[in-house]
Amino acid sequence: MTGCGPQFSLGNIRLADTADGSHTIELLDSGEHYHSTEGAIAEARHVYIMPCLKKALEHFIDEPFMVFEMGFGTGLNALLTMIEAEQSSRRVVYTTVEAFPLQETLYGKLNYASQLSIPERQFRSLHEAPWNRVVEVTPFFSIMKIQANILEFTFPAEPTYHAVYYDAFAPQYQPELWNESVFKALKASLLDGAILTTYCCKGDVKRALKSSGFKIEKIPGYGKKREMLRATS
Repeated sequence: MTGCGPQFSLGNIRLADTADGSHTIELLDSGEHYHSTEGAIAEARHVYIMPCLKKALEHFIDEPFMVFEMGFGTGLNALLTMIEAEQSSRRVVYTTVEAFPLQETLYGKLNYASQLSIPERQFRSLHEAPWNRVVEVTPFFSIMKIQANILEFTFPAEPTYHAVYYDAFAPQYQPELWNESVFKALKASLLDGAILTTYCCKGDVKRALKSSGFKIEKIPGYGKKREMLRATS
C-alpha cells in the first residue's frame, strides 16, 4: 500500500516485522501498514502476483506486457513482478505512480532481497531508478516511476495495460482513491480482458468498480481477510 492522495501524509513511520519474516512499514499515527503483518511477501504474492500477474500473463501473449501499479510504496510488488518476468522470460514494462517515495534511510533497511535470496542490488535498483522516465532494469523488466498524485495523473488515451495492482491505503484513510471517477479513468486505459486485483472488498468499492464497467468477482483474501476482489475490464 502507499499514499497517493492529496490530503495524505506519511507522518511518523517505522520498519516492522511480519509473520513470514519480511518487513512492512507502519504508519505510527494511524496504525496502518504498507503490507499485511501476517506476511508482507506472502500477501503480495497472494493478492497481486498469483491472481493478477500470472493469470494475465497466461491470457495475453503481447510483448511487452504492461503492468500498472497504484503506488510504488516499498517496491515489493515491483520486485516480485521483476522476478516473475525473469523466470517466465516475458518482457514487462511496469508503470507506477507514487506521491510519497521512501527515502534510502528506510528502503535501504527492507529485507526483501535476503528473504527472496536475490542480490540486494536488484532490489535497490528499483528504488534508485530515476523518476518520470522508463528505465530498463533487466532485459526483461523496465520500470517507469511517476512521482505524482494519482488524481492528477493522465492515463494513456489508448488501452495500454494488461494488469493492475490497486494497492492504495484503505478507503477510510484515502476515500478519494476508491471512487468511480478514478476507476473510470483507469478502466479506459486497460486492454479488453485486463485484470485488476485489490485486497479491498468493501461494498462501496465493489459498486464503484461495477459502475465503472468492470466485471468483478470475490476471491479468497490473504490471512484474516476472508475475501478480496479481482476485476476484469
